[in-house]
Amino acid sequence: MIFALDGAELKRLLEHLSPTEKAATTHGVGGNLGKLRAILDLARTVQSSLQDAEREVLLGMIAQHRWNMSQVAAQLGISRNTLYRKIKRHGIVIARRPGGC
Repeated sequence: MIFALDGAELKRLLEHLSPTEKAATTHGVGGNLGKLRAILDLARTVQSSLQDAEREVLLGMIAQHRWNMSQVAAQLGISRNTLYRKIKRHGIVIARRPGGC
């Protein structure tokens, strides 16, 4: 997986650095590579945790609404297309009912 930070995410990460660390990171002063790697590792961990949480919420909602995707999407406040994109991204397999219903 390729990890990319947009400007807002990078700004939030930089807010957690001391003024000296900020200067080193933003001005390319030596010694910042290890700290930047640590920040990126933390960001990857947070992103992975959020993805895991989103997957669990989706599975819970799908089970709660007995695979009625219209109800799941409505409950989440998203379109059905967005719901199906999230399902695909998380590798959730949509089981078809016997008899094609």
